[in-house]
Amino acid sequence: MNNIFRKYLFYGVFLPFLLFNGPVYPSQDDSMIVSVRLKDNWAPAKLTGLEARPTSNEGEIKLSWIAPDENLGLFEQPAPVSGYYIRFSTYPAGSLPADTAYWWNTAQQVTIGYANTPGSPETTYLTLPLPGTTYYFAVKSYDKEGNISELDTGIIETGQSSAAAKGFLLPVIANLSPVYGISSGSTTVVITGSGFTGVTGVKFGAENASSYTVDSDTQITAIASAQIAGTIDVVVTNPAGSSSIVLVGEYTYYNLPVITILTPAFGSSAGGTSVVITGSGFASIIGVTGINFGALNAASYIVNSDTRITAQTKAHTAGIVDVVATNLAGASLIVTAGLYTYFLEPVASIYFEPYIFPSPTNGYTADIAYWMAGPGLVNIRVYNEIGRLVYSLEENKPAGAQSSNIRVGRLAPGVYLYLLSMSYDDGNVNRYSKRKFVVIH
Repeated sequence: MNNIFRKYLFYGVFLPFLLFNGPVYPSQDDSMIVSVRLKDNWAPAKLTGLEARPTSNEGEIKLSWIAPDENLGLFEQPAPVSGYYIRFSTYPAGSLPADTAYWWNTAQQVTIGYANTPGSPETTYLTLPLPGTTYYFAVKSYDKEGNISELDTGIIETGQSSAAAKGFLLPVIANLSPVYGISSGSTTVVITGSGFTGVTGVKFGAENASSYTVDSDTQITAIASAQIAGTIDVVVTNPAGSSSIVLVGEYTYYNLPVITILTPAFGSSAGGTSVVITGSGFASIIGVTGINFGALNAASYIVNSDTRITAQTKAHTAGIVDVVATNLAGASLIVTAGLYTYFLEPVASIYFEPYIFPSPTNGYTADIAYWMAGPGLVNIRVYNEIGRLVYSLEENKPAGAQSSNIRVGRLAPGVYLYLLSMSYDDGNVNRYSKRKFVVIH
């Protein structure tokens, strides 16, 4: 074959199927050396495994997929694509080709000019324009010839080349209800605000909530954990981060009030007795129902400190009632130390015999009611069964029905005797004979 024939054969037969990739060089024997390559009309393989997930940063999305083969697997050696076209929108693409094409052309665009080895993971991060809004994603690959991979027409159904995700907003607390509770925990607290979708934790101070339920993106119902008394901050956390420390997120733990002693623990059924209540957890007691003598509110009361209250009794039928203190956390328990006795107020100038109550006597104190014919000094002495003096008390009292409190908490169970004598300011003296009472514990 001469050189002329070779030239015609090349230009006439092979050239339509080849592209010149460089210059033509004549050889010494008048033949040609031509650098050529096949034209690439094949689109890259359609990518798979596309996923869109929110990250811990506000409004950020992590997109991941498996890198496709640029050669559709036609050649033994796979080759990477040149890059990717990413589209995302706030509404999904349609299932028909025409709808999908419109969605692709109108969606927001991002281009990535690199690619990994086929079959290896690809990852990129996008910050969404509207955090908290659901976005739909689709990705196509392209090669250096400009060929673009296909996009499944059923992209939302199959998920092969698309994904949807919602970038998280930082949670915001707008209100707590209630804003206080008992220090032992278990109070149900409704938290309102925003950004609660995907919440991963609720804290009361340094402690996790005992439990919580995300009712909606704007409401959480949480059970407060146990804490020592004091004010703490409630914080809500989702993948984007934690809510800010705000005044409306403050929650206060209170101890239930505790009554340890009443002084005196008795008074006239006519009311008007000033009673000092000693205990704890009194600082947050407010309102007309803060102190109750049985079914009646106190006529008035003053919170002297967290451990002391001075209350005035109302008129009440004779008998024993429970004194209950109520603060923001709840009511004090019914205890023996909180028993108060109303004794019957006799008609003025009508004498009555002394008596002790409650009878039998238990707890730490007992009360003796008696009649004072005038102002003066009352002397009370308590003896055990063998005649040993175990308790004594002297008090100045005005005229009328009176009572005194005696300490019986340290007395052993048994039968005791008490003696009363009154030394009046006018010089007269009145003495009573011994009377019995019983102590039980």
